Amino acid sequence: MNYEYDIFISYGSSDDDEGSALSQWAAKFCEYLSVVLKRITKRDLTFLLHDDLRARKQLLGTESPVVLTNTAIFVTLLSPEYAGSESYQRELKEVYNAVYQGTNNTSRYVNRIFKVLTMPMAENQQPDCLVNELGYDFFEINRYTKKSKTLEIPEEDLTGEKFWSKLIDLAYDINASLELLSGKDNQVKESKKYVYLAEVSFDQTESRDEIKRELQHLGYNILPLIKLPDDKEQAEALVSNYLDRSVLSVHLMGAFYGDFVKNAKNSMIDLQNIIARSKISVSGSRLKRLIWIPSDLKTTDQRQSLYLNRLKRDESSAGTEIVEAPIEVFKSVLRTKIDEIEKPVKEISPNSKVYVIFENGNRNELARFYDILAQNNIDIIEPEFSDQHTGIITMHKQNLVVADAVLIYKGNSSNLWFNAKVQDLVKAPGFGKEKPYNVIGLVTADNIDENVLKFIHDTAIQKSEWLDEAFCLSFVNNLKQEEDDR
Repeated sequence: MNYEYDIFISYGSSDDDEGSALSQWAAKFCEYLSVVLKRITKRDLTFLLHDDLRARKQLLGTESPVVLTNTAIFVTLLSPEYAGSESYQRELKEVYNAVYQGTNNTSRYVNRIFKVLTMPMAENQQPDCLVNELGYDFFEINRYTKKSKTLEIPEEDLTGEKFWSKLIDLAYDINASLELLSGKDNQVKESKKYVYLAEVSFDQTESRDEIKRELQHLGYNILPLIKLPDDKEQAEALVSNYLDRSVLSVHLMGAFYGDFVKNAKNSMIDLQNIIARSKISVSGSRLKRLIWIPSDLKTTDQRQSLYLNRLKRDESSAGTEIVEAPIEVFKSVLRTKIDEIEKPVKEISPNSKVYVIFENGNRNELARFYDILAQNNIDIIEPEFSDQHTGIITMHKQNLVVADAVLIYKGNSSNLWFNAKVQDLVKAPGFGKEKPYNVIGLVTADNIDENVLKFIHDTAIQKSEWLDEAFCLSFVNNLKQEEDDR
């Protein structure tokens, strides 16, 4: 659909407060938003400002609803002062009607109203028509005094400033909606890359913004486009639609479980996870899921404590990875996951693959075993060793999935390390391993927990105190025999 105006920026009346701080802030906000949007879109956009609309009504006698119907995107500035203006509330209602009146439910899949909050406002303080619209907080709360302050607008484009970070986030989201409305998104749908970045509890909004910028920097479009409705059926339909378009679903856990969704027994954070898990469980699904739990997270919410324990116990399965670490480590894992998704599938070697698991420093003791494997055209997979620990867990899980056989060599490593690696063999089906290993070799002088071994009883297991040549030859022969039998 073609619109007369791309963007209408709505703010309170300036008749009696032309020199007020809020009025000056609104003017600068409008100026800088237009600049950033033109940089992102690289085309001339048509803007209509609140004061322009008032002048047009006075000079031309044009009714607001007619003009607003011919406008694509609406940016509404909201503050306690503006919300108290009856004329401004009427204008916001006209904006709402221009977007939703006479439209069907598909209009909810494109966000056209962007709510900019200059100060904290509870839902009951906001105009009813804007309560469910996507909000952007252009204020900060002092963690010590709890006092709120509108973000200051610096004179220069400083990317480290909070105002500019928020403004760029807003501009990218507006641009995404403009593309959808112009039909451009449909024309290049196959080349679009989407990540579903789940809604979070209020204590993780800044972390979500940080991850969102990281994903946008990597060239991904972020879903959801709009605030999720507080109704189970409507939320499920919308989240399901978004996940069908996404290659990755990212969930950031906070200290609070959140309020229950209407007609549901779950919070929105929990509900999004449930829907993503059901999507991944469908055969042939391309969707992957990352769940982040901050390593320093402290929660006094008992429901959330139980929920996080359940997540860590039950949710690490095929297609899902749980990362409990600082955010910078999580960002590294996220980049690794994106690389995995984007890499073309490599040609799979017809040779058998043995994943040799050992700690760094014990490799030299495996030299003879490697020679025997090479002589029998058996491929060797080794653990990833990195000073930055980037993606090590992900690579380890991948290696467990693709290997035909596994050998765990204890050497001078601790029992704790060795037992953890044996337990990973039990978890391998949850990582995506569909067939049992042909052979498992466990090289240790210590006893192995029989309760663990019984979960991999359908695999030929060889135990030895020493990695001598007789054991190596026996391992290879058993591997070949198992392959012949299968």
